[in-house]
Amino acid sequence: MIRRLDARSSGVDAVVRQLQRGPEAVKPEVHRAVDAILAAVRERGDAALLEYTARLDGYHCDASRLAITEAEWRAAESIAPGSSATTRKRRRGRGG
Repeated sequence: MIRRLDARSSGVDAVVRQLQRGPEAVKPEVHRAVDAILAAVRERGDAALLEYTARLDGYHCDASRLAITEAEWRAAESIAPGSSATTRKRRRGRGG
């Protein structure tokens, strides 16, 4: 059953508390699946990312759709100030 959490009625802090759980609460097979995905993306990069996106999310695209335009960065910054700046610094650190 999918649990529905409504921050409008209970508040964001209450929703975050309901979602928090330690790694020990996650089934071992979930940990293994996540580890496999991360290893594949580290090893094969965008190709693995696209493969998993298609398989798990049903979204099919090519690598050209992974690029984020300057306008998209600005839009993200307007929604969540500070967040995209941090992401940009990390991206630049990787040579992006």
